[in-house]
Amino acid sequence: MVDFKNFEGRYFSNSDRYITIKKGEIFIAIGDFNNRLFYVKSGKFSVYDKFNDREYKINDIVHGMLMGLYSFFSGDNRSAVKIICDEDSTISWIDEKVFEKEFGDTDNLYKVFMSYVVKDLYKRQKRNVKIRAKNDDTKEKLYRSEKMASLGQMAAGLAHELNNSIAVLKQGSLWLKERLSTMISNDNNMLIEEASKTGRIKRGSEVRKEARGLEKKYKISKHRSQLIAELTDFIDLKKLLSYSEEDLKKLNNQRELGTTIKDMLLSARQASHVVNSINQMARGERSKNQKVDINSSIDTSLVLLKSILKDVEIVNNRDNIKPIDGNSGDMVQIFTNIIKNGVEAFPDTQENKRVSITTKLEGEIIFISISNNGPEIPEDIKNTIFQPNFTTKVDGMSFGLGLGLSIVSQVIETYGGEITLTSNKEETTFNIKLPIKE
Repeated sequence: MVDFKNFEGRYFSNSDRYITIKKGEIFIAIGDFNNRLFYVKSGKFSVYDKFNDREYKINDIVHGMLMGLYSFFSGDNRSAVKIICDEDSTISWIDEKVFEKEFGDTDNLYKVFMSYVVKDLYKRQKRNVKIRAKNDDTKEKLYRSEKMASLGQMAAGLAHELNNSIAVLKQGSLWLKERLSTMISNDNNMLIEEASKTGRIKRGSEVRKEARGLEKKYKISKHRSQLIAELTDFIDLKKLLSYSEEDLKKLNNQRELGTTIKDMLLSARQASHVVNSINQMARGERSKNQKVDINSSIDTSLVLLKSILKDVEIVNNRDNIKPIDGNSGDMVQIFTNIIKNGVEAFPDTQENKRVSITTKLEGEIIFISISNNGPEIPEDIKNTIFQPNFTTKVDGMSFGLGLGLSIVSQVIETYGGEITLTSNKEETTFNIKLPIKE
């Protein structure tokens, strides 16, 4: 058995057998004669093998490891590999004659060294695994890069086609707003104008709560109280109470026209941003020249998604957060995709659907969590949900949005942030960290 602690001192401490190798030197080539066993006292070497006339790095050799194992112990005395010095190094050597002279019978040489050789081979195996793992990671990154480049080219072509349709939608919304303003009486025109600027101010749950209060206080019908509650942000309550139910219906139609135009323009602008962001990613560009309010961006996302949030309770726990340097369209794109992903995962039969949104600032980091009480995301899906083109269904429930969550992850990375996912039977949460400054 070898005393590993004293191995170097016992067999490789004679300075007469030291050799200095300079960085970049070929220590030994494939086929070179060798009848010595070498020990690395300091420095580093790379080992290469040849296959189909191409050289491949197969291992590293560092301090405490042996070189020349095959040519020395096989009896072939020919190197099977090429070894190149990576940094200025010092090695020591021993051969059969030295062993016999200094340590006795050469028959004991193999016994003495066998334990150390096995340990050395184990070290090589571990280092080889690390090299292979690193190569696999590099290949995976290259594969993802090439895949995203291809997706970028396809997306850029798609974006070009969509731009024309979005421009028509935007211009058409503006034209519709102007035409309606000229066709409707002045009082109603003012209501359309105001609603098209502000959009829907109160959420549905807030309107229903206010309507119940009006019904109880003024002893009016449930339907009438609902119509009035929809309009109190635009018209004085006392005046609304004097209107007939028919007049209230007409006023609500005008309000709906205004808020719908607002939503159409907002959607057109966001769609235009998404198209531009895809083009920018395809070109490797990203504009961040605005002061962006995170909470306002979340509100915009909720407006854009109001059609699918009708039966979903939104729970807000949001702190006041100072704006960050960025692009408001980026933030809306992030929150819209995450909220939409959660809502679309709800089973049709689920009751009490809920999405919870929390924002807080700690130091120079903004923490945002978006949770839903939908089904748990399976473990194997968690690891792939941010990959491009990922979408799947489990028991009729969909997880993923194709490019959506992949783009979300990439956009967050451009801000120096990160996104993580946790999911259990109670809730699924996307956690986002964004630095105030990149």
